[in-house]
Amino acid sequence: MIQIVRYFLGFILLFHCTYSWGQEKFDLSADTVCVGDLLTISDDNKPNTYYNFQGLISDTCGTIPNAITYDNYVACKSYTYKKSGTYVIDQIINSYNAKKTVVVMDKRLPLFEVHKCINNQVKILITDTYYHEYLLDYGIGPVAVKSGQELIVTLAGPTAINLTGRFRPTLCGASAIQNVTPFAVLPAPQLNKITTNNISQSSGSINLSFSVSASFNQYKIERDINYSSVFSPIDTIDGTKTNFLDENLNTESNSYCYRISAFDDCNHSTSSVTVCSSPFSVSAANNENDINWAQYQGSDFQSYEILKNNVPLSTFTSSIITTLIDTDIKCGKEDCYKLITHLTTGAVSESPLICVKGISNTIPTAINNLNSTIENNQVKILWASSISSIPKYTILKSTNGGTPEIITEVKQSPFISTVNLLNNDCYQIEFTDSCGNNSPISNQTCPVILNMEESETENILQWTPYSGFLSDVSKYIIVKSDLSGNIVKEIDAGTSLSYTDTEIDPHTSVGFTYYIKAIPVGTEILPFSQSNIKTVKYEIQIFTPTAFTPDKDGVNDIFVPKGKFFTEFEMTVFNRWGEIVFYTSNINNGWDGLYKGDVAQQDSYAYLIKAKDNRGREKVYKGTVTLLR
Repeated sequence: MIQIVRYFLGFILLFHCTYSWGQEKFDLSADTVCVGDLLTISDDNKPNTYYNFQGLISDTCGTIPNAITYDNYVACKSYTYKKSGTYVIDQIINSYNAKKTVVVMDKRLPLFEVHKCINNQVKILITDTYYHEYLLDYGIGPVAVKSGQELIVTLAGPTAINLTGRFRPTLCGASAIQNVTPFAVLPAPQLNKITTNNISQSSGSINLSFSVSASFNQYKIERDINYSSVFSPIDTIDGTKTNFLDENLNTESNSYCYRISAFDDCNHSTSSVTVCSSPFSVSAANNENDINWAQYQGSDFQSYEILKNNVPLSTFTSSIITTLIDTDIKCGKEDCYKLITHLTTGAVSESPLICVKGISNTIPTAINNLNSTIENNQVKILWASSISSIPKYTILKSTNGGTPEIITEVKQSPFISTVNLLNNDCYQIEFTDSCGNNSPISNQTCPVILNMEESETENILQWTPYSGFLSDVSKYIIVKSDLSGNIVKEIDAGTSLSYTDTEIDPHTSVGFTYYIKAIPVGTEILPFSQSNIKTVKYEIQIFTPTAFTPDKDGVNDIFVPKGKFFTEFEMTVFNRWGEIVFYTSNINNGWDGLYKGDVAQQDSYAYLIKAKDNRGREKVYKGTVTLLR
């Protein structure tokens, strides 16, 4: 059946080409339509009429989704184009042929601009040129407008402004909407702070901190140079910004004044307060730092605040004061300064932080509190200085009154060195400050050197005088301790340099340590200076005879040992068969030559003696004694 229809259509086309060409036998509903809109054809409903719409496969031909076609000709009278363009429609009907042209347009959103002005007004500019005609509705109903037309209208409140573009004659098209909230007045921007980041003739920069309304997007940053009252815009910003960096400035010589202005499209504006920078400099001079800045000339000046190391140094309420001399400096120490200018509006202008190192050609004061003490047989040299940041100290030593010689350099107190107890060493110190100035040499300090002559009955102590206290020595204290470190006695020797200790118990003493404390008259960096330690040790001593004659003649009748420096004693005497013939734990009780009540026979007898001192040390003596008759 389909082949028969195609044969029939082919016959009609052949007939059409042979007899009739160019005769118009149909009309279009419009010569311009929009994509997706229906185009209809009127042709008096003549039978055997077919059309080629030159469209896409996806286009819709009337209500016939699968219309019978022959070489793209269809028997339908309505068509929907899905792509814009210019199309030529062919008609064949019996012996006639006709063509019509239709323009298919996209539905684009029309373009227009809305600019807000004060007093709830907006300026509307129609920028679109695509459509034949336009309708504008800003809340009072649609009104006809033209491309390029500008209107200034007053809105009653938040409004959806609608612009509709249409093609004639079908009036198809599209609408664009902009939601606008008008304002009665411009939001007042607030310039809170300007900060000069660095001082430079050409590469300085200043940072602005400000507050603006996020709902408004038209602000400009304006700048004046050196209070000329001529402000020029340097940039525009929207309501999302809170900071701005102005660069490539001569912050060394110029004062820069800034303000933030909100503006509308009707030539209205409102500005923030004006805040200005001030050139700022700090230079080091002899024993002082000189601080200078340019005068703030704004009428809203309140005060200058100078910070030193982030701590307030000075405040001035007169704008004509532009210099400050800081004499509280130390050689080689870095101090950092900042100028903060406060305005009556609450805004501030900050300089950069400028740091300088103090300089001086003043000779530093000599150290006069050099002291020494001996600890663990090492000499410790101590001192204190009012000058901070001294790179190094030079230690000098003189021996037995000789010329001082440099022995080392140190960075800080104390200095510790070995001590030679055979010499009388004295020490001094000097230094070079951070500015290269050399100090005079310090006071001399000589530690106490203790010497001792010991015997079993007395210990003779002698020591060298101490030197170093500013207030001199008030007295010497002899500290006597047992060998366990427990202080036995402290002896006030006054200003004497010797002492004889005779308090030695031959029965209980095992040894002592001695050292000297030099006590100052006044307050010093040391509460006392200590000498070296001298130690004397008493060893257990036992003496035994080699023979005795127990014949009761009063001469050498008892075998009794003699000894000292012990607290416990026991003696056992054995015969040649190992039998104990005598035992005692009292050194004063000797063996009288009796064994089990009878006179022991003449012979050699072995003895075992054990003695302990009060530190628990034990000593054992073994030997023989001969009993003679």
